[in-house]
Amino acid sequence: MLKIRDNVDLKELEKYGMVHNPSSECYDDDYNFINLCIYENDREIQISIDDNSYGFSKEYAKSVKRAKNILYDLIKADLVVKVDE
Repeated sequence: MLKIRDNVDLKELEKYGMVHNPSSECYDDDYNFINLCIYENDREIQISIDDNSYGFSKEYAKSVKRAKNILYDLIKADLVVKVDE
């Protein structure tokens, strides 16, 4: 499991394109098809895929690329740690 380090202020995620979503208590990338979400309570990083999107489209490809780039940037900035489940 990947999570954001405990010593990181979650507001810092906004620098990477993440948006605070108070209704779900997470920071997410607010994009279609692929959703990268970081929950406030346990800081776990979750990736959701919209199962209703069939086939390959430019919007789907952009969504995948965006989620991968954000995750890469978070790892590169040393904000992510891998923990045993």
